Amino acid sequence: MHEQVQAELTDYLTEGRPDPRVLVIGGGGYTYPRWVEARLPRVGVEVVEIDPGVTEVAHAELGLPGDTPIVSHHMDGRQFVRERARPGQYEIVVLDAVNDLSVPYHLLTSEFDDAVRRLLAPGGVYMVSVIDRYQDGRLLPAVLRTVGAAFPTAQLLSPIPRWSSGGAGVFVVVGSERGVALADLQRLAVGTGAIYELEPAALRAYVAAGDQVVLTDAYAPVDNLIAGLVRERG
Repeated sequence: MHEQVQAELTDYLTEGRPDPRVLVIGGGGYTYPRWVEARLPRVGVEVVEIDPGVTEVAHAELGLPGDTPIVSHHMDGRQFVRERARPGQYEIVVLDAVNDLSVPYHLLTSEFDDAVRRLLAPGGVYMVSVIDRYQDGRLLPAVLRTVGAAFPTAQLLSPIPRWSSGGAGVFVVVGSERGVALADLQRLAVGTGAIYELEPAALRAYVAAGDQVVLTDAYAPVDNLIAGLVRERG
């Protein structure tokens, strides 16, 4: 589960930081925000979820307490980043608003990544969940190129090394200033399991292959890029 990667990085990256804050774009089942609330109560969590009905279901059916300290904003994620969020406010920003059949392209562009980077505190990271096939998927390498254009370091992490099989799964693309030292993280892991990183040389070869798509506000053909996976799932 990609939440495993999110959890391990959050535990590691917020350790020792005063008043750390996390911004999650995409509420879904509130799985990751509820984990942070339970495991790291000193970490402030904000969730941007465009559909208030999703939050209502989390309260009614999924155990999200009515008095939760998680703050929910019911608006579009890009609008929140542009109009509400303050620069340098968050240790971690998580984009978890995609699935294999519906991808909000305006949250994957270089312009949006640039805006997210401005929200991060020094040493902060941006985590993007991507569902695709590793071997012949086209969205995953495009997201890696795009995040890599906005951040000095882009990494590809997964709880399962799917690049060995080339199969489909949920990957986490991480953008940061200096990169996440996975060896240090593993020494301090909270015990949810291993995290794998695509080796940097292999990552460079991966993004250098195929169409050199970088997603922008002017060109973000995500429906075409994800079409192969949609046909497989359909």
